[in-house]
Amino acid sequence: MDEETLGTDRLQAMADHFGGVLEDPGHADLHTLHNSDSATCAITSATFTAAESAPSHMAIHPITPSLKFPQNFLSDLESGELDDIGGVRLVLCPKVEPTAALSSLSSLLESPPSSSDILPSCLSTLSSLTLSPSSRGKPYIFVEAIDQTLEAGCLQDTLALMATLPSVCSLEPSLPVKALNREAAWITQSANCKTRSNKECSNTPWLPSSSDKLDSAKSTPFWDAGITGRGQILQISDTGLDIDNQYFLDDDTSCSSGFSKDKTGSSNLQCRKVVQYFAYVDTTDDENGHGTHVVGSVLGHRSSTGGDTPNDSWDDSNGLAKDARVAFFDIGQTGYDGLSTPPDLATMFDASYGIGARIHSASWGRSTNYITSNDMDIDDYMYDNDDYLVLVAAGNSGDGDGAQTWNKPNTVGSPACAKNILSVGATQSGPTGTGPYLTSGSKVDAGYEYLASFSSRGPTQDGRIKPDIVAPGYFIKSAGARMGSSGGSETTYMAGTSMATPVAAGVAALVRDYFIQGFYPTGSKVPSNSMVPSGALVKAVMINGAKPLAGIQNDDSSGSITSSSEYDFNQGFGRIQLNGALPIVGNNDIKVFVVDGVSLTQAQSEVYTFKIDTSSCSSNELVMTLVWTDPATTGSWRCINNCVYNDLDLKVTKSSSQSTIYPNGKSGRDSTDNVERVRTTVSDGETVTATVTARSIGMNTRQKFAFVASGCIGEEDDEVVIGTNAPTTSPTPS
Repeated sequence: MDEETLGTDRLQAMADHFGGVLEDPGHADLHTLHNSDSATCAITSATFTAAESAPSHMAIHPITPSLKFPQNFLSDLESGELDDIGGVRLVLCPKVEPTAALSSLSSLLESPPSSSDILPSCLSTLSSLTLSPSSRGKPYIFVEAIDQTLEAGCLQDTLALMATLPSVCSLEPSLPVKALNREAAWITQSANCKTRSNKECSNTPWLPSSSDKLDSAKSTPFWDAGITGRGQILQISDTGLDIDNQYFLDDDTSCSSGFSKDKTGSSNLQCRKVVQYFAYVDTTDDENGHGTHVVGSVLGHRSSTGGDTPNDSWDDSNGLAKDARVAFFDIGQTGYDGLSTPPDLATMFDASYGIGARIHSASWGRSTNYITSNDMDIDDYMYDNDDYLVLVAAGNSGDGDGAQTWNKPNTVGSPACAKNILSVGATQSGPTGTGPYLTSGSKVDAGYEYLASFSSRGPTQDGRIKPDIVAPGYFIKSAGARMGSSGGSETTYMAGTSMATPVAAGVAALVRDYFIQGFYPTGSKVPSNSMVPSGALVKAVMINGAKPLAGIQNDDSSGSITSSSEYDFNQGFGRIQLNGALPIVGNNDIKVFVVDGVSLTQAQSEVYTFKIDTSSCSSNELVMTLVWTDPATTGSWRCINNCVYNDLDLKVTKSSSQSTIYPNGKSGRDSTDNVERVRTTVSDGETVTATVTARSIGMNTRQKFAFVASGCIGEEDDEVVIGTNAPTTSPTPS
């Protein structure tokens, strides 16, 4: 097709020829696999006659069984690299009815054809497999109960047999995940550690003493304004939770009498902290367990009595969203390594979505640097529920094997490779140059403006920026589990992106709280201004306020420093600093402008014009961020490049210059990421124009987005522009 023919036109041509409904939300007739300027690829079911008569500008390929497996899957299986497969997801072809496919698969496994290569010794394995369709109407069949001791040859034969079914278009292995193992509140809210007597927090240990508490107006301005996460429910999946620790304790009899740990999804919204405990695996945590620590970092709020008037003297172990509540999803077997997640993660998210949970924190994953079924599940769920945001730990493999292999690229793991999530890396956790974190030899903690050496690095296999942001994660103090002991206030220290992610999740809850209470746009609470933000807007705000790091602190004997810059795949968009994105009266003087839920068709643009006014504002830069929730990738055709299906563009011009400023530090448009940011210096009276354009829509016909601008904004205007390469009824062949 010609150069002006892009995603929507190409997909419409396929739908016109093969039959199908382009705007079908589930794309039951046409599954997009890839979309770029050079090509748009999709999968459909077609007769031989339809395939043979396809126009010359369409390249048609049949799907043979070998093409149904992810790249390198069979060779990795044979070499023993995939000896821990717990199940397989079968993605059905377009127009296939799931019930019929399930019946065909059952028959195939019960009576394999005599022509199959499957070994007789494998037949008993086939009969023990558990088959189940997707619970949410998606074209998936899950195969579980795979014997972990099964030899590779037998497993290969079993999977190869499944791949012969015409109704199955791809197979994706289900692989186990693991947990990814201090004062974050002031760092993420203001990066300003001041006590009430105006002292710097520089003593060792550097926490303020009880007689000279932290000055919240200078250090935790969002808490001081009443933005503490009250009313927010976050779902957290982890090893377990000690609900009797004082940071989660509840003395309300209406809570204890109606609360149960089970698999029914029962909940009690009268509870102070824990409103649901879904016992997917069990009901306990390990001693000083990972899950209890994680939940404490998000929303722990110590109350010695369990009442709703917690010990509000400064407590260095309270969570970021200290008045939020948790719906906990237990995925860890106490006393055992490894975690067990549902075959379809939507099952987990749905367990608490109905009671109001709109943020999920996941401090677990595996080392695969590409999109897997877990990544697809998250992207799919966020696309279907655009008020939802999932935050995932990037991983702890940034320093390789620890043998001086610092700053190892492509170590961000799944599901932190998902497109729509907020992937979180870890920084050091103290004020620059103070302890007590790195104390061996000559090492001294370089401070929160430096990346922790272990934090996993991007990019993803297809080149996207991950992690998105970074937060304190080097020895975070939080609640400690003591199962069987009620009313204790135990705390413990842990390090990892597992610790940074709940910090970021707590900040996300504060952002939701900010908008819902009506602080936008004035920076003061005006209830009539209340709005419910999308997940994309919460993500955009956090990225918009992020600040570049000063460098990376390596874990060698001297704690040496490596340079780093924003967008360099080490720090992503930088460290969280919320008062750099949202105005709070009495703390900062910036203004913010947001757009949420606007949708564009291909070639359509939204243009935003800002007049800079520094008469009552001290910032010398304007920051603009575009985020959109992209449709999930399809099946096991693991995207090697261009995983983003719907390509939007952000470009910025200033009246003081004729040149175009492109996002993410690039010299041209970004066709790889679904997050685009521009930071530019400005002067009083200058006009800045930001244009958001839907260059190519490769799935469905419209794409929603969120846009944030912050700085010394005086006047603002916006308009819709229809481009010259808008979708046509039918494309012109090349």
